[in-house]
Amino acid sequence: LSRKLASKQVNVSIVLPFYKMRNSDLLSNIVFVKELNIKMSWRNLKAKIYKVVLNRVSYYFVENDYYFKRENVYGYQDDFERFAFLSLTSFEIITKVIKKVDIVHIHDWHCCAVPLLYHHFIEKKDIHFMLTIHNPGFQGFCQRHDLDEYFNLPEYYFDNGLARYNNQVNLMKCAIVLSDRITTVSPTHRSELIHGISSYGLEYILQTKSSDFIGILNGLDISEFNPKKDLYIDHNYSIKDVEKGKKINKDLLCKELKFEHPEYPLFCIVSRLSKQKGIEFIISNIEKILQLKLNLVILGKGNQEYENQLSF
Repeated sequence: LSRKLASKQVNVSIVLPFYKMRNSDLLSNIVFVKELNIKMSWRNLKAKIYKVVLNRVSYYFVENDYYFKRENVYGYQDDFERFAFLSLTSFEIITKVIKKVDIVHIHDWHCCAVPLLYHHFIEKKDIHFMLTIHNPGFQGFCQRHDLDEYFNLPEYYFDNGLARYNNQVNLMKCAIVLSDRITTVSPTHRSELIHGISSYGLEYILQTKSSDFIGILNGLDISEFNPKKDLYIDHNYSIKDVEKGKKINKDLLCKELKFEHPEYPLFCIVSRLSKQKGIEFIISNIEKILQLKLNLVILGKGNQEYENQLSF
């Protein structure tokens, strides 16, 4: 999306945590911008901001080794605090570092506090917000006192209902209310969310914003995901030799994984291992599945119990 917008002469900036896993080739031209002082209640924190421009898109990386220099992106007990820090820093970047911002596009719960920070701290409102809901199962729940503890915000926003949903602070609900537009990953998923199918209780608040809520079908970046030049597959192919090329790659994978019957159909699941993805149905039927004439590959991380059950 960002590269497509940039190709149409739109100035696009992306704010990301500076995680431990970094691609040194892509970041060879990175420059230090400034260090920000971030106040989180009683905590006085530092955020070093770096910038790199790739394909006409400006990337701002937020460096704080305590929060982001870890082995994994998610899955820590202090994830809420980590992404509260990202929200506070993102707010500083869009209001003080980037010269002019017209639209802020938020993805999922991790920075859903940003519209509320803007609503509270900025008097002149000249930025519009858009929220994209990828995974409604994670909504940024916290308690009333956490508004001050993590975001320097008064509990008034819980009392007046703006940040309250089902008697908890719900950051995604708050962002839905304060955003000018809400999107999700397809028209079908939009219908599922607004009618209470896999919406995890958000349907009631989404129904109040139905005229500002649209489903946009996820697209594929064919310049990056192109089997003719993909560096991550063993054998490149095109539409002219797709069957031959896919068979070569399948045979190589079966050989690498030492399948006894490479001629069997190959089924692959690449997924986060969580109940939300239906992994328990695979596990509960694994013995029946393995009695069939097929080869099965499951690649993913997530629920430790699921990982253990699949590691046999």
